[in-house]
Amino acid sequence: MSAKKSSKKPKPGADLKALEKAEKNAKKSGGKSSGKSPGKSGGGAPKGYLGSTLLPVHSLIFVLPLIIFYEWAVYLINEQRMASGHIPQRVSADVFTRDAVGRMLEAFGLTGAAAHPLEFGILSGIVVLVVLVAWTIITRKGWEIRWTTLLGMLGESALFAGAWLALWKGLEYFIRTPMPRMTIEPDTSFPWIYGPAFREITYNIGAGVYEEFLFRMVLMAAIGLVIMGISGFEWDRSRLIAIFPAALLFAGYHHMGPSGDHFTWTVFSYRAISGVTFGFIYYTRGFGIAVGTHAVYDILVSFWPQMVAAWHATFH
Repeated sequence: MSAKKSSKKPKPGADLKALEKAEKNAKKSGGKSSGKSPGKSGGGAPKGYLGSTLLPVHSLIFVLPLIIFYEWAVYLINEQRMASGHIPQRVSADVFTRDAVGRMLEAFGLTGAAAHPLEFGILSGIVVLVVLVAWTIITRKGWEIRWTTLLGMLGESALFAGAWLALWKGLEYFIRTPMPRMTIEPDTSFPWIYGPAFREITYNIGAGVYEEFLFRMVLMAAIGLVIMGISGFEWDRSRLIAIFPAALLFAGYHHMGPSGDHFTWTVFSYRAISGVTFGFIYYTRGFGIAVGTHAVYDILVSFWPQMVAAWHATFH
């Protein structure tokens, strides 16, 4: 019986009819039973919260308000600074990115883009947003925005920043060396809104956005490409290795220039380890959470003395 069935030839057009029937069933069910469509699913977008934080569209929406706040606040601060005879200030990574892009624009005939940058320009912010938009388009990860994911990213940023601060404060107690932090001298010629607290928040947010963009997104990718070309490793492995040289450059960057920190191996090592930590967060949790963690951590470090003083005043 079985031999007779196996030797039986299929009817002509049977496969075509079966395919047409499957397509009709798929249309009736809204296409849900016909399998994944590359276009509809955004090219294999990750499912679940842990995967969704890695989508560039969520990083785009997450960092957008941070960029808007930083650029608005820097405009107000520098407008007041220039009116008071002070030199405009922006985050160093912001200035570096803007100057580099300005020189690239000059190479394409847009003269003056680097030589005469706008004091209140938002060129760096535009670059970050354009890269994230291009990343979303090229990888075809889709444009679906999950607001619960954005709230989770904010919570993760605060959690990682708090945990990292607690760890370093514990180590600080044993090594007896304070962590480096941004300090801005008070200036009574500025209204309260332009005072040290407002400026520290502004520049710490700017550092979170532009240092993560420069040292994690751009530099880790560039070093990863070099490692992949030399070693033949796959992309993910090359990018993972790139965390470490990028962290060393991140640490060294804070000692460069007239406004750089005084070099000590303790401070350099602290920054290098911080760079590795931010690199792993970027690699495993995405650009948005890396930016949020960096910004929140810098703000907590900057206001730590005030928080400690408030704690003692309240409970002692």
